[in-house]
Amino acid sequence: MRWNVVELAENGRYAKLHRGFLVVMQGEQELGQVIIDEMNCLLLTAEQSTLSKPLMVRLAEPGIPIVVCGKNYHPISITLPYSAHHQSTRVLQQQISASAPLKKRLWQSLVKTKIDHQRQALQWCQPEQTSALRQLDRLSKKVRSGDPDNLEAQASRAYWQSLMGADFRRRHDGNDNINTALNYGYTIMRAACARAIVAAGLLPAIGVHHSNQNNPFCLADDLMEVYRPLVDFIVFNLEPEKELSSETKRRLARLLQTDILFDEKNTTVSTSMQAIAFSLVKSYESRKMELQLPQLRSRES
Repeated sequence: MRWNVVELAENGRYAKLHRGFLVVMQGEQELGQVIIDEMNCLLLTAEQSTLSKPLMVRLAEPGIPIVVCGKNYHPISITLPYSAHHQSTRVLQQQISASAPLKKRLWQSLVKTKIDHQRQALQWCQPEQTSALRQLDRLSKKVRSGDPDNLEAQASRAYWQSLMGADFRRRHDGNDNINTALNYGYTIMRAACARAIVAAGLLPAIGVHHSNQNNPFCLADDLMEVYRPLVDFIVFNLEPEKELSSETKRRLARLLQTDILFDEKNTTVSTSMQAIAFSLVKSYESRKMELQLPQLRSRES
């Protein structure tokens, strides 16, 4: 199944529901339509766009998020259904009561996998950065429960300087080409993770590590960490552009259909997100570390 990312990027466009399709209109002209059940998310990046209520209801039924983006494609809000799982109350109780030691072990696994994936992305993009590659290897092996030494941050500093250059600074509010493209890719990953989380009966606001009270998607931010290097790889290989092009957006959206290894089998990024969310539920149910995470498969995107 395809997992389409639909974006309303031009002012004055109107999206409505028609016979199971999301239909985009500009005045009286139909611009295109997408099967709703094959959608992953709807991005609203234009200053002025309109959605019909029947469409919003239909998107909520399968848990398809509506993402409102601010400047530089940074997500401002994500709309998800109130409940999309028949056992949401039981799962939520287990999520809330998860012990601190279990959460620390879960975060340890997420950080280690993220660093491993950063190392792989760096190997693909900058194989001559042998010192940084060795450093990421060492940091990955040293991650402890809860990452009390904040090795995630140490790894990120070494990774970004080696990948994008010593002058690059990763900022979600940055208006340069690289940061804007990264924001767009991360927004897609965040929305897809949020959808998988809700489908598993979990509450996105209750994170494993992230705990900002002003962030209703802490758990999505936790789980998407392991997928960030996939976005980084695509952005690294983009030709310099004055602005984020439609083709670049399509390449980043196609990441959800990219092959990745999960439980030693090939699957897609989108499917692996669902599997991660259910393995997290299993961890909460058993009160043991049973989180399964993907491995990067190849450089193909």
